[in-house]
Amino acid sequence: MREAAALHGPRWGDAALDGLDWLSLPEPAAQAIAQMLPGVTEMFRERFGHLLEPEVMAAATRMAQLAPAIMFDTPAQRTVLHGDFRLDNVLFEAKGGAWPMATLDWQTVTRGRGTQDASYFLGAGLRANERAAHETELLHVYHDALAGFGVRDYGWDQCWADYRKHSLNGLFMAVLSAISVTQTNRGDEMFLTMARRHAAQVLELKAFDLWN
Repeated sequence: MREAAALHGPRWGDAALDGLDWLSLPEPAAQAIAQMLPGVTEMFRERFGHLLEPEVMAAATRMAQLAPAIMFDTPAQRTVLHGDFRLDNVLFEAKGGAWPMATLDWQTVTRGRGTQDASYFLGAGLRANERAAHETELLHVYHDALAGFGVRDYGWDQCWADYRKHSLNGLFMAVLSAISVTQTNRGDEMFLTMARRHAAQVLELKAFDLWN
């Protein structure tokens, strides 16, 4: 969480980011993803529906209906995001321990709300019961660390609401990625795990309530 804050904090609310076109998808591409997500979710259902719990598929279907809102959500306090911040893309004790942590795979770097990375990391990386037990404490670590980078006017209540709201991004990534890449047994197991963990996160945090 401190490393996430170290990425987000220095450019928090930096208006100059809006001038960097490479930090966001072109609008036609974003529109295309939003329009195709319901169909992609139906493909996801056909492939995995017999393996997933009904509440997981129901959450994925409801998420797909919010695709335009998710794709075009524009927070006032934008920063640089990794976009695929999960354990698979992290090395610990890198360079023989010279670096405590190194983050890989920057092909999805973008701008947006910092809690998007934080929510995705905790939702994907921890078992649902462990995430539920520790996420408030871990998000406090993130929020406190942001202050060390000069982030002001971003209270805990707003941080927690943003974390809850953007837990939907993890479910979005699980569904879209599962259908976008070559299918393998290992990949299927990973995407099923992601879908279950992120759906549990979304439902427990009542994330849909924040998109009304």
